[in-house]
Amino acid sequence: IYIFRAEINEGILLGYDVPFIQLEEGRGPRHMVLDKTCRNLYVINELNSTVSVFDITARSPVLKQTLSTLPEGYVEKNYCADIHLAPSGKYLYGSNRGDNSIVTFSVAGNGLLTLEGHVSCGGDWPRNFALDGSGKYLIVGNQRSGMISLFTADKKGANIKEMGYSIPFNAPSCVRFIK
Repeated sequence: IYIFRAEINEGILLGYDVPFIQLEEGRGPRHMVLDKTCRNLYVINELNSTVSVFDITARSPVLKQTLSTLPEGYVEKNYCADIHLAPSGKYLYGSNRGDNSIVTFSVAGNGLLTLEGHVSCGGDWPRNFALDGSGKYLIVGNQRSGMISLFTADKKGANIKEMGYSIPFNAPSCVRFIK
């Protein structure tokens, strides 16, 4: 993963002393999200079903934590796909293609994660998902089952629950809320 620091007012990109994050072979970084403080970078790793947390405030990124996205004891094939932070910044979500779940982590003040749990994605192969601006609603595009499923969360982004409402859609691969 190559990283740069943007100085917006000056219109330049600055490199880090080590301008990339070298992950162990077999992780397969797929998507990432930066927290509001621009201190913590969360990377979902497709091939080994983990989320890695990096502190990117130093001149070289520092790996702080790596956690599994899977329920304990899950041994079947799985490929992570998408990752998002709740608008509150207090919860991080990831999608598991194989386990067919959305994983929820709580985010501590220092950026470290704690596993909160898993919820069924409402279909097969959750390739993409999105949160609305309030963080109250989450939609999941289940590619193989051809279904877009709707979920709710509380104000902070916790307690994700399926609403029991799905829309048939042929192989959804990208879903978004539009204001």
